[in-house]
Amino acid sequence: MLRQDLGLQGTAEEVVRAYHRRLVARRPAVTTERVVGRSTGSCQIHEVRAVAGDQSIRDSFMEGEPFVVEVWLRSETGLRAAQLTIGFRDGGGRPLAAQTTPAVDLQPKELQAVRLHLHEPPLRDGRFFIDARVVSQEQDRELAVAESALELTVYAQEATSGGPIRLGATWELPAPAPEERAEVASR
Repeated sequence: MLRQDLGLQGTAEEVVRAYHRRLVARRPAVTTERVVGRSTGSCQIHEVRAVAGDQSIRDSFMEGEPFVVEVWLRSETGLRAAQLTIGFRDGGGRPLAAQTTPAVDLQPKELQAVRLHLHEPPLRDGRFFIDARVVSQEQDRELAVAESALELTVYAQEATSGGPIRLGATWELPAPAPEERAEVASR
């Protein structure tokens, strides 16, 4: 395969892999210059961002489009078994959902990403805010908090559905009567 517009050539798989490497390379770097929210000396949140399937950093998605929430953490001294909670709130500030990691270990003085993969996000339509919170292993100390660290906009795909949450459920409908099935089959 040859993609002259991208300056790539090789098999289809090689071209796709090279293209994805370019996208990742163009992704803005995270630095320790900026700290988001409140933190203690033992842990800081440096960035919270949403990464689309094509590896681009975005703040808007279509309903059901998968994405990853990245939280970039750094600890001056290192951390053992801390817990990170990523929470979603609606435009009015009401909590919608949250998920907490199992134990997270951070190496001293290293910027590290913790990622929450949303394969089928339940968000449907509206503005949503993402909070990040790191607590100690014993859950007795708050180490870092970033409220409204990221604002996402999600656009609905179905005009017949409403509300900020997509159920993702399936329907079970009554079976047609036997005479209706025969009529449908004969058409």
